[in-house]
Amino acid sequence: PAAIPPSPLTEAILRKYSADRRARQEHFPWLERVSPALCLSTGIRGLGSRRFEFWRLQRGDEPGALLRERSLQRGTIWHFTGEAGAERQVRTEYATGEVQLFEGEKGAERLVRTDFLDGTIKHHEGARGSERVVRTAYADGRLKHFEGEMGAERKVRTQFPDGGTQYYEGERGVERRVRTQFPTGNVQYYEGAQNLERLVRLRFPSGEVQFYEGELGAERCVRREVAGRVYFYEGEKGAEAVVRVVQATTETRLKAMRVTELREECGRLGLVTTGVKADLVARLRAYRSAPVPQCIPR
Repeated sequence: PAAIPPSPLTEAILRKYSADRRARQEHFPWLERVSPALCLSTGIRGLGSRRFEFWRLQRGDEPGALLRERSLQRGTIWHFTGEAGAERQVRTEYATGEVQLFEGEKGAERLVRTDFLDGTIKHHEGARGSERVVRTAYADGRLKHFEGEMGAERKVRTQFPDGGTQYYEGERGVERRVRTQFPTGNVQYYEGAQNLERLVRLRFPSGEVQFYEGELGAERCVRREVAGRVYFYEGEKGAEAVVRVVQATTETRLKAMRVTELREECGRLGLVTTGVKADLVARLRAYRSAPVPQCIPR
């Protein structure tokens, strides 16, 4: 038989063509005429609802590596890479426009990314079968971060295009906002269940701290610490008036702090956070009055 001339098409070109959404099997006869030594072939396997169209590399009369499969019922397309017998899945395209990307060897391919038509992108981590969402990027520039096992991922942080960041606590579905950091350096702290988070504290880069009480939307300033003094306020939101001013000693600060604030401060210092207010105050007072260890000269 006459020898088949070398192929003008490379395997890389054919793989790239196969991965293109515009590729059609109607083009295969032309590819075979142009490149009989290396082209693409197609076939059908399966029965009923499980019938699949497959594309392979074709080296003369010898079938080569599997490049893609398409469900004739659902329209889902699976793309593969690798040599014949070691093909691994790298991408899945759904009729809805959703695209999933995979990494890993054959039989251990793990989902690493999901792209949606609206521009949303989900990033995944974990072994095959337990891939969890760790990050979601939105078309408007927001970036959400998650923690937890697959199916129980909880939102822990949202970053905004302007540089602001919101932090969350709680199980999946009931995550509550606990802190917002603004590009200006201001930090707001919140308490309350999801969608009912109320402002309880506002900290400025200058060191000034404002404390609030009241339900969501009616939070009023009750205390302000600035420049070594503590200002106490009374009155409804927007009409707060100073009723007392004291020097900001350690004792006055501790007595003015709420239980949640005292526990936060104990946690920050590595102290036990359990107990009633008197216990927490005594713990912090003892910590701050403890002598500072002196360096022993050599």
